[in-house]
Amino acid sequence: MSYMFSQNRVRPNKLTRIKDKTYHRDYAKYVLSSMSNFLYRQFINKCIVNWSFFRGQDGQWIFDEDVEAFFLDESGDIRNRLKWTKNVIKPMVQQYIGNAIRLAFDAKATCISDFVINKREEEIKKLRVLQKIADDFPFFKDIIQENAPVADDPVTTEELFYNTFRRGI
Repeated sequence: MSYMFSQNRVRPNKLTRIKDKTYHRDYAKYVLSSMSNFLYRQFINKCIVNWSFFRGQDGQWIFDEDVEAFFLDESGDIRNRLKWTKNVIKPMVQQYIGNAIRLAFDAKATCISDFVINKREEEIKKLRVLQKIADDFPFFKDIIQENAPVADDPVTTEELFYNTFRRGI
């Protein structure tokens, strides 16, 4: 079944106005082809190791080479070390999870870096200008909307921008 999902697939443009069956099919193929990537598999394995360390108890030492390197010395004798019985990482992670659970559903994160704020303001100014041109010259509106994330009204355009803005775009 993996022959259906070729490598090096291009991600479909999520800012297109029409998201029909072909868009969703192409996006699903992109996601499935990305999952067979070596870097993705390496990331998953790293997550499994981190999660097993977080769980503690018997699952903390999942690789034999870790146990051997920790407990044995060069001659093969045990170094008289004991495994940690108290997991010091788990309380810190649970604190972050607890804070995330108490977080409101409509919470928004904002970057406080001057560079990102300036970049974001420059980009929104460009979109406002494009929105004004699209409103003033209706015959250019379709062309502008094809090439930029400009909606029919300024409020929707700004909302779309703030929902999709990332540093580096």
